[in-house]
Amino acid sequence: MKTKYIILGFAALALMSSCSKTRTEAQPDPVPDPDGEAWVEDETQPVPVNFSAPQIGVVSKANAGDGITDLTGLEVSVYGLRTEDGVLNWSPDDPDSYITNLLNRSAIVGNPSETDQKSYLTFKTGETDLTVYYPMVSTYTYSFYGYYPRRTPVESADGCIVTYNNLGGTDILWAESHATGFPNNGGIKGFNAAYVRRAVAEGQWSDHAPHFNFQHMLTGLRFYALSEDLTKDESVTVTGLRLLNVPTSVTLAVASKTESGAITPVADSEGTISLSSADGSALAVNPDGTSYNINNADKTLGALLGTLMVCPDESYKLEVDVNIAGIKSTIETEIPARTGGYVAGSMYSLSILVKSPVEVEISVDLQDWTNVVVDTPIEIG
Repeated sequence: MKTKYIILGFAALALMSSCSKTRTEAQPDPVPDPDGEAWVEDETQPVPVNFSAPQIGVVSKANAGDGITDLTGLEVSVYGLRTEDGVLNWSPDDPDSYITNLLNRSAIVGNPSETDQKSYLTFKTGETDLTVYYPMVSTYTYSFYGYYPRRTPVESADGCIVTYNNLGGTDILWAESHATGFPNNGGIKGFNAAYVRRAVAEGQWSDHAPHFNFQHMLTGLRFYALSEDLTKDESVTVTGLRLLNVPTSVTLAVASKTESGAITPVADSEGTISLSSADGSALAVNPDGTSYNINNADKTLGALLGTLMVCPDESYKLEVDVNIAGIKSTIETEIPARTGGYVAGSMYSLSILVKSPVEVEISVDLQDWTNVVVDTPIEIG
């Protein structure tokens, strides 16, 4: 699948003179370096967490036309948690097991750049920008986890879990970043002040900075409609569309000892996910909302109805409401099964072909996030 990423330029908090001190002991407050450079050589200087971001690819948003074209301005959440060789080893009750101010911290993605290492991920506390530092000493190593959209988490030693209800219009993104080794890194196997300082000093920063490679965690179903075997004067509209018996709520394991990034349907949440207009009228079949008559739609895919974000599955039951020349019908059918199923991170185009008498045929094409074509049509009749 295509993935969306931001490169995180994490700078280390300087080591204090006594390496025997632990984080929970009394330590002086950080004093910002006036020239912004001294921390590289001077281990008594605090170093802020900085992020750099190359160009972001397209991030599709459900029910938003073409969606946003990059992550700029998006509010994500970030965790900085203690790991050992990439395995989560933290507790919300242990201050040494997470980076201060990086527990579900709000961060705004800024304009990307390929020319410098300025911060392009701004941490927020309310409306105020917040500077975040690594721990003063490098006793422990840390990994980073990010997700979107923000939710109130359930945090325990086993991991950090968020729940999303009323699926359909939510594009869930997730990423993690673990340290990788480089020559002369002193055997450090995770992110901390010592790792980052050495990476910068040895010119290894661009290849070994923490980075977020965001993934779409749900499956996108983009619906189109067109008609066949009807006189061109007949008005044909789709007034509603529903997926049946699908999970309507999921949990996301933002960080986990066993499977970070796992999407799990919430028990007993099976139900209906609808694509319909607020007042029950015909769905707009053109992106600008000016046309509702699918009889005049482009005959390649059809007129755009909208997009739903759902759990991955092998196939889906579908119910469609159509109106042909004033005659209303509701047809239930099934979206064709695919080898390997409908996977997370892929956007599938489904063309609903309305025939007369009332029949519907649906074909599937994979677009946007990956490039796989499925030719099997879906028929309703």
